[in-house]
Amino acid sequence: MKYLKFWVKKMNLSNLRLIVAGGLTLLWLFLGCTAPSDDYLVEIDGKAIGEAEFRLYLNRNIARTYNHYYQKWGANPHTGFWETMYGNTTPRSYINEMVIAQLVQIKTQQQLAVEMEITKDFNYDSLQRWWMQDNAERKFKKENGGIVYGPVERSFEDFYDYFHAGLFNKLEETIFQKRFTPRQGELQAYYELNKNKWFQYIPQAEVEYLEFSYVGSSEKEYFIEMARQAETLLLKEGDMSAIKVEFPHGKYQHQTFAKINKVLGEEDVEQQLHSWALGLPTGEIKIFTGSYMIYLMRSIQQAEPKVYPYSEIERDVLWYYRNNHYEEVLDSLRQNAKVRVNEERLAGLNL
Repeated sequence: MKYLKFWVKKMNLSNLRLIVAGGLTLLWLFLGCTAPSDDYLVEIDGKAIGEAEFRLYLNRNIARTYNHYYQKWGANPHTGFWETMYGNTTPRSYINEMVIAQLVQIKTQQQLAVEMEITKDFNYDSLQRWWMQDNAERKFKKENGGIVYGPVERSFEDFYDYFHAGLFNKLEETIFQKRFTPRQGELQAYYELNKNKWFQYIPQAEVEYLEFSYVGSSEKEYFIEMARQAETLLLKEGDMSAIKVEFPHGKYQHQTFAKINKVLGEEDVEQQLHSWALGLPTGEIKIFTGSYMIYLMRSIQQAEPKVYPYSEIERDVLWYYRNNHYEEVLDSLRQNAKVRVNEERLAGLNL
């Protein structure tokens, strides 16, 4: 797959052109203008965030905030909801903190992309210009017989997400290559240090379970409750084969599952039951919900874990090595970000 490439062009919309590389529509980037320093809601590492970008994240978290306060406090939306004190905070403070955390995450990654010379600095206004040009290019291409994937005209929110997904994918690829390519012997040393943490597997497990098949949401809820009743009785009686007569809708199974694939990350996603059985520690009881089946499962005996040989999973070890180092970098950037909040403007923002 070809890498994204970003060039600085003159600040003229006619110079912004789209290219196709590896199936992705990419942009020729140019320097954006910094928002006026007195017109911001939040400033992150010196980068001002205005109301439009803040509100983009705010709108995405309103339903989540309502749900949080309903689940925790039984509160429904009402006049004055955002300023009502629940515990030691208000919904307004809760959602603002959540939005700021999300903006810190995206802005620190943007700045890292600039530092890695993947793109020149840009801001929200730049993105809006690129969005309009992107839609114009897509429309022109469609009208002239070209293939355009997805809607001809994207919403700004969709473009915003699409743009950052491509940029951060390129950032990850670049930082993997430039910063996290291990020296000779370093990768195997990393494997030895972490093999019992990330590179273990359970070779075999003996389990018993009751399975309840269902069709539709009402049957699903009914049989989940049935499985809970069976679990309560099992905890009391201790013998699933004995209590099965109390649950005629449940089919009793006693089975031994063995790890089939020897390579990390190749488990068939359709074999949920297989994975659940191998992942349940000896003696534990748990209810699992599948697409058409509810399982009440008890682990009779789980075999001792084994470790994948380094020679079989070297590529997986490299992925763990790079991914975990990259996450450490991002965590550090987020934790050390300098955040300045315009409290007056934030307090007056309509919700």
